[in-house]
Amino acid sequence: MALRIIEVLSAIVVCSSVSGSSSSLSSFVPNALMGAATTYYVSPTGSNSNPGTFAQPWRTITYAVGSSSPAPENSTIYVQAGDYGNENVVVRKDGLKLIGYHTKPGDQPAILANSMLPVVDFEPMHQPLLRGANRSSGIGINLQGRAGVTVLNFNITNYAYGVSAGNTNQNFKEGHLISNVNVSQIGNPTAGYSGLGISLGSMGTRFSNGVSVRNCMIVNAAAEGLSINGDQNAVDNVKVYNLETVGAASTDYYVLICGSHNLVQNSMISRAPGSSHNGHGFTIKSNASQVVDNNLPYPTINPQFNVIRRCVAFNLGESYVVRHRGVRNNTFENNKAFGAGSDSNCQGNGIVIRDGASQNKFVNTLVENACSGVRFNDTVEDGDTGPSPTGHPGARNVIDGISVRNTYYGINFNSYSIPSDAGANLISNSTFERVRYVFGVTRRATVMRYRNIVFMGTLGVLPPDVGGFRTGTYSADIVPSQFTSCTFTNIAGGIPPGF
Repeated sequence: MALRIIEVLSAIVVCSSVSGSSSSLSSFVPNALMGAATTYYVSPTGSNSNPGTFAQPWRTITYAVGSSSPAPENSTIYVQAGDYGNENVVVRKDGLKLIGYHTKPGDQPAILANSMLPVVDFEPMHQPLLRGANRSSGIGINLQGRAGVTVLNFNITNYAYGVSAGNTNQNFKEGHLISNVNVSQIGNPTAGYSGLGISLGSMGTRFSNGVSVRNCMIVNAAAEGLSINGDQNAVDNVKVYNLETVGAASTDYYVLICGSHNLVQNSMISRAPGSSHNGHGFTIKSNASQVVDNNLPYPTINPQFNVIRRCVAFNLGESYVVRHRGVRNNTFENNKAFGAGSDSNCQGNGIVIRDGASQNKFVNTLVENACSGVRFNDTVEDGDTGPSPTGHPGARNVIDGISVRNTYYGINFNSYSIPSDAGANLISNSTFERVRYVFGVTRRATVMRYRNIVFMGTLGVLPPDVGGFRTGTYSADIVPSQFTSCTFTNIAGGIPPGF
């Protein structure tokens, strides 16, 4: 029957040729009949001199995706579970599908990001493992300059970078898929800022657009966990942990976004108490510290219209944060933040608005057992570097439907590092319960508004004789005219007249 099909197709080609048509055999013959291999295999027991078949696989992933490999663009390369050692995999062709497997090609290894506890020492029998020589050098998988690459089911440990992507063309759409790729022990643990877990671009120099990252785990990346520098990227079910508490080895940024129209959802970040860095959590930040402060010739990136939803943060100095004047119109919804205690040595803050970020929304957020439910502060970043900084007041940020319980401050106007005015922002339809101080005011807060809020008390917070309605240098900025339809009950020491 197969012979008959080929004969018929050959006759079609002959007839087309005689009639002067430009049709060719490739127009009619299915790929299966063409004989061109588009699926290849890699195994720890293979050899790069093999043809790359299932029976005779290649030995290294580096060769399989390299420029000298016979695998053309858009090929599928299956990689058997095992320890591949210190490979620095550089993908040289677009459209490759690099797929790890457990026991047979196409199976799905367990999704480590679905486990409750982070896995630091990955098991090479689970799925392919890349093990770098040391944490100060190398890139596990390098996708820079490529488009449309799929990377599924890989573990990466002991490199400077786990996965690195990005193109120098700001408008180039990469369109990668990165799924069940887990990285650990990334970056020099003795350096102050070293190690990127999954890096999609780099602020102002490389850009990643249209990338999907899902079901990934990042453990002990000593600078940044997941960084997104570009537009229209989607993140789902990613977990970033820092477990290191010795020396400088501590994740600084857990999820960092410098771009627009990105979505991060169903994800979790966690910082071990006592880590050397307080930790920036789900952070939307411009590149002003490079372009403005350091006067570097990079394109200005002002992140807008990003969405972070259904995420959880544990013990982050800044759980959900917007930072710099150009950061506007971003939405945080249905998120949770948990700290590590609400005493005077408290760790963890929920919502953080800083450095002039404006017109952002925080909706339905839970903050528990932390230092602050909501924190406003300003710094000398984003061009505010003069001897008498005027500060960056934020404007029209909306915090709605939040629940704050058992925190040291309910709302914290913090003076780090400039005591400028916090700006005209609204907190509404919310509940503050068992907060030591309803307001901490070491930064000006003259034009804030509060509407339909229930302040359910400071009494009952241990020790019960400490706490109250407001504390700090600028406490007098909190005045009755800022409040509409708010109630105050069980406040230690009572509330000032007029409230």
